[in-house]
Amino acid sequence: MTEEKLKQILKEAKPTFGIIDKIGSELRTITSLDKTFYYRSLDQLSGCYTYLSPLLGKLQAIKKNNELDAYIAKKNEIEVAGTKFVSAAVEKEASHTVKDIRLVRNVVEGYLKADENSINTCKKHIGGYEKEHNVTT
Repeated sequence: MTEEKLKQILKEAKPTFGIIDKIGSELRTITSLDKTFYYRSLDQLSGCYTYLSPLLGKLQAIKKNNELDAYIAKKNEIEVAGTKFVSAAVEKEASHTVKDIRLVRNVVEGYLKADENSINTCKKHIGGYEKEHNVTT
């Protein structure tokens, strides 16, 4: 995967990251949030999750496949040259070839975890509100 494509992925995900950042900031800093905030935020965060989860899966697969391709190519090159094959060194080299993919994957994964945490926080507050007011859903 090219550097340009990775930049494009981050650019396309930026609005989603912004939603997660905004809601997370409000959860951290505003002490008097009402039930409407939690319901609205839960819907937005759920939408972010449905966007980021498949993206993370795709990035994980691409990273693993590219790393494996680099490993196999280097292993074949060493075997053809007739030199000693050292798996650990080739693994490190293959891992280095996917460093940019790994970075983007980790950014997406971090936002997905933050999203999950905020979803759980909103659910907790909604549950508390419903219990307090004897509301059933």
